[in-house]
Amino acid sequence: MSKISKSLANALALVLASSSVTAGVIGGGVGLPGIPTIRSLEMQALAKPESLQNNTFASNGNGTADPRIYGKTYAEWTAEWWKWALSFPIDSNPITDKTGEFCDKGQSGPVWFLAGTLGESLERTCKIPAGKAIFYPLINIVWIDCPESTDEDLTDDEVGWILANFQPPGDSACQLTSTLDTFLAPNFGDEFDMPLSALRKPAIRTQSPVFSAYLPENSLMSEACPQPDYLVPMPSGNTGRAVSEGHWVMLPPLENGEHLLKLHGAGCGPDGEILFENAVTYHLTIKP
Repeated sequence: MSKISKSLANALALVLASSSVTAGVIGGGVGLPGIPTIRSLEMQALAKPESLQNNTFASNGNGTADPRIYGKTYAEWTAEWWKWALSFPIDSNPITDKTGEFCDKGQSGPVWFLAGTLGESLERTCKIPAGKAIFYPLINIVWIDCPESTDEDLTDDEVGWILANFQPPGDSACQLTSTLDTFLAPNFGDEFDMPLSALRKPAIRTQSPVFSAYLPENSLMSEACPQPDYLVPMPSGNTGRAVSEGHWVMLPPLENGEHLLKLHGAGCGPDGEILFENAVTYHLTIKP
């Protein structure tokens, strides 16, 4: 087997999908009582300061979004999200967080990151300062070259092709949904979760540029390069080449108060079977 063929086989065998984690590869929904009621679309709780009147965060009607938000493209924000998510040990990481206790770790700047899971359905509580945009994955994955391996023989285009074609967050992504709060539907006599698509807040599929992240001891990637397939385990410190693929949402700042945000994404096989699933219900408090 050629070096490239072996590298490709190893990469495909070792990729682990996560809605939130890699050759090293890693990659959230249930109804709950007491959720806030939105009485009409006009009352949907998105903040509307003057700076957002150009609707930067919304679809332009052709299914695309403004390519830059706060100076970065979606693709660039995904790289920033992964740098954030990978910077914490596995036992205090927002991705493995069961309750939301780590949702404020490492947050800075105008965009607040929310995490998915490693394949679970979880419920979390999170307090977010007012004025922050909110960025999160429905399903995603990251590739990181294993050190001293044939991963490095693959070109950037080949890595991107593997992520797009052979991983759940790529072409096989399915059941991609996200909702914010509820609305009253008098013609149906009930309240329903408000789909973000009805609010023209799109989910964007994108692949990141090549980047590098810092891994602490006991990181999410600690077992990403298992022996004997790889001679050297994934070390702590700065990584080699990293690339991510996935489906993402960027919400504009929400109004102060309580909100219910649900996110869900899956990867499906050719017959519709679910191969990987990510789901989180977030109870958000936006505080001044």
